[in-house]
Amino acid sequence: MDNSDNYFVNLVSSESYMIPIDIKAAKKSNFINCFLNDFPNEDIKFDKINYSTLKKVAEYLEHYKDSEPKEIQPLPKKDFKDCIDMWDYEYINLSSENIFEIMLAANFMDIKPLLELTCAKIASVIKGKNPKEIQDLLNIESDCIDDEENSSNETGDED
Repeated sequence: MDNSDNYFVNLVSSESYMIPIDIKAAKKSNFINCFLNDFPNEDIKFDKINYSTLKKVAEYLEHYKDSEPKEIQPLPKKDFKDCIDMWDYEYINLSSENIFEIMLAANFMDIKPLLELTCAKIASVIKGKNPKEIQDLLNIESDCIDDEENSSNETGDED
């Protein structure tokens, strides 16, 4: 008998903080669903997901526990909010660093709609930008430029 509407499961962050989540919401994650099939009464520890990220993932799962997220439309030239639900737009309005943390968690936890949302957000941020602008937006250091500078310094003219 499935009494999944009547209980919670604890998600445990890397710092050992517990986040109780409705079992129906938790099962939106394929990873959690499989885990619960094998260990139905166990807390689920995520050694590589910090509390704030796990809390955001739980918020997403809770929001969609009784429904499916709206399909993300192809990115328009204009505004990202035109291709997603308003709740999703407000939910994912975060720093690039936080989006990447959620992206990694969604990938690990096998939550395809959340992974797609994070990827779409990053795509919307970098759309139409040149490589230097993308590096700046995403805080990426260019090893290529550093390597080229080092190479030119090593082979420099020393007359």
